[in-house]
Amino acid sequence: MAQLDNSPMRTGLLDFIQKSSGTQFVIPVYQRNYTWTAKQETGKLLSDIDAILEGKAKSHFMGIIMYLSKSITFSFHQLLIVDGQQRLTTFFLILLAVRQYAKETNNEQLMSIINDQYMFNKFVDDGNKLRLKPLVNDDYVYQKLVGEQMESISGKEKESNVYRNFEAIYNWLLQKLPIYSLEDILSALDKLHIVCIPLIDSDNAQQIFESINSTGVPLTSADLIRNFIFSQWIPNF
Repeated sequence: MAQLDNSPMRTGLLDFIQKSSGTQFVIPVYQRNYTWTAKQETGKLLSDIDAILEGKAKSHFMGIIMYLSKSITFSFHQLLIVDGQQRLTTFFLILLAVRQYAKETNNEQLMSIINDQYMFNKFVDDGNKLRLKPLVNDDYVYQKLVGEQMESISGKEKESNVYRNFEAIYNWLLQKLPIYSLEDILSALDKLHIVCIPLIDSDNAQQIFESINSTGVPLTSADLIRNFIFSQWIPNF
């Protein structure tokens, strides 16, 4: 398993997922359900990717991913996502949309790359093969998308934010590909950056999550990002 750095760092989200092979991103039960919508947050993210494709921006900073690493076996870890599950889930849906297009255009090489490097863990039991494990309410539809069972998604399942965002992302992809190549799209995705903030066992992950998401509490995502930037630059003055 590739080892993640134990200190805060800025990195590309594609790179972060790839280097954390042998791990499963788990959304803890105290988190809220997946709430991003195609017309709001996801639409804004796609517009930010458009800006990269059009050369208007060199990169886009998505925010933070805060996690607690939990060792399950010597070769398998779980990363409990304390903050950042919305952007992380959406990014996986973007990768699934790219994989779906690769499937429909018989691009087996790209499908294999996405499956092997981003979607699945190879040498674990069936319950831990998925790299992303959403909350129960989101998990059922997500599993069908990852398992290439789109034809079995029906009724209320199509009303879920997971499916609606996947559909919106895929339609966006179809609009872009006559203009840009798949390589252009993947290159733009590689320029989506995050700040990774690992926690340690002594940290109370649920308490930190509640602090970040409570109105009026000093500890916010902006505070964490600012503190990270200051910690990187002040010693150089």
